[in-house]
Amino acid sequence: ALLIPFVTALGFSVNLYLPIRSAQQPAINENNPSESLQTTIGFLERKQYGSQSMVPRMFKRRGSWEHQFGMYQRMGFWRFFHEQWGLRGARFFLPFILGLFGIWEVVRRRPAAGVVFTVLLLLGSVGLVLYMNFADGTRQNPLTGGDYLEVRDRDYFFTPAFVLFGLAIGIGMSATAQFIREVTVKAARSVRMAASAAVLVLFLMPAYTMAENYYECDRSRNYIPYDYAWSMLNAADPNAVLFTAGDNDTFPLWCLQEVYGVRRDVINVNLSLANTHWYIQQLQEIRGLDLGWTNEEIRRLRPFRLPDGRTLRVQDQVIDRIIDRNAAGRPINFSITVSAGSRKYHGYLIDSMLELSGLQFRWHDTAIGGLVVNIEQTLDFFDDSTRFRMRGIEDPTIYKDPATLRVATNVGSSLLTVADTLRAAREYERAEAVVRRTLRQFPFMPSALYLLVDLWADQGKVEEIQAMIDTVTWRDRFRGTIDSLQLRVAVARAWRRRDRSDEAERLLKDILSRHTSYRRAFDELMRIYVQAGDYGKARETLRWWVTRNPGDRRMQEALRRLEAPVPDSSKQ
Repeated sequence: ALLIPFVTALGFSVNLYLPIRSAQQPAINENNPSESLQTTIGFLERKQYGSQSMVPRMFKRRGSWEHQFGMYQRMGFWRFFHEQWGLRGARFFLPFILGLFGIWEVVRRRPAAGVVFTVLLLLGSVGLVLYMNFADGTRQNPLTGGDYLEVRDRDYFFTPAFVLFGLAIGIGMSATAQFIREVTVKAARSVRMAASAAVLVLFLMPAYTMAENYYECDRSRNYIPYDYAWSMLNAADPNAVLFTAGDNDTFPLWCLQEVYGVRRDVINVNLSLANTHWYIQQLQEIRGLDLGWTNEEIRRLRPFRLPDGRTLRVQDQVIDRIIDRNAAGRPINFSITVSAGSRKYHGYLIDSMLELSGLQFRWHDTAIGGLVVNIEQTLDFFDDSTRFRMRGIEDPTIYKDPATLRVATNVGSSLLTVADTLRAAREYERAEAVVRRTLRQFPFMPSALYLLVDLWADQGKVEEIQAMIDTVTWRDRFRGTIDSLQLRVAVARAWRRRDRSDEAERLLKDILSRHTSYRRAFDELMRIYVQAGDYGKARETLRWWVTRNPGDRRMQEALRRLEAPVPDSSKQ
């Protein structure tokens, strides 16, 4: 009884490092836990992510039992659990049975230790599933109506359970070996030799597990996070304020600046953190940005709604303040990772004041006519090895997890924006060259392939699109993410460009006869009829669509308007 509070205090004592380190005012000082005892407690309780206690929160399930305990994406416990050992599917039951046998042996031989061991294992698995209460994206918030799916795989929360069950597997293997030895002790020498060989094979299972999991865990030769951050920083203007959006486009940049000394002239402002008071204070006190607010004024910042209905989040107010007080002396850049909805100034979207150059949007103090793409500067950036590099991104022997693919896709999307701009200017040859370059460097981007097909469709190149459909193994190259129907619609568009609307109509009708809810084919078919002035066929096709897609209210309204009687002007 006396040891329990002592060990508890000892366990919590490691957290004393946090306020001690924070008091040294490092450049990265999240939540500033040294400010007071309350801020330290708030940091440990993760108040930044919400103030609701985890205990009452666990009693209102944020996902179904089947998803939380099953194989569901990002949060299903069983998927994480059975993937740990390298033996998946039916083969997984070998380590699973060995683990259960190991738990039984501990309980049978050392009941006191076995009970503690079993309870810890249950707390680290079933207990955490109940306590963490991960969301599966299917339960709507009663106030906002929105749903929420975990942003990444949450397997790391269950690490204690994996470690403990791995120990149970080892105990089970040892107990199995002992059982076989006892059973065969009086058997013939050849039987004992065979049994020993079987046991030795069993003990090779950890090596098999390592071999199976090594590729996904290996980080040697993986320079993608470093190069991504390096390229993002080198895309920024000298002495710029660079707005970024989340973790993956911020922490690597901070690492390069603070550890490797790369582009320390750039002030990186994370918009997610810009909703927290401690971070805004640090922007002013540590980063040296002129905000003109006192700490008390910063603590009073709240989201508010303007009379015209626009809402200003705290991060929007920070953007306004930074631009108003710093734009005269510092360039203002938005990373390409910042969504259009977050690119605001005084509550208004500002794409008309932005210019894409490399991997950032450059802010201008006056409207420049829509979102401008500086084609030459962007292409020069990607051609300049002193500013841009992405080593190993096209190398299939280097593992890339979904987060890595997402950040790399951000880079490739900048090139595709250039290609789409060239396409709009009808510079098809240059646009195709940029798209092909994107596909070479980022072969996992289906959007690049779609754009290439759209370029061919604009030029009526039916044969090129059809050859691609016939020859490329989509599932092998793009892991089943390519929509082959979209490519067939592109063929129809190409026929229309050749003034062969009859061929396009035949193909689109064939697609819709098999896939009655495929909107792309329907839209393209309607486009053909409207452009030809054949409103009878358009009306007939619209009726057909509404009959088979009764949930499409927009098309129901369009049909209602189309069939409404025309007013008699003579009676007006």
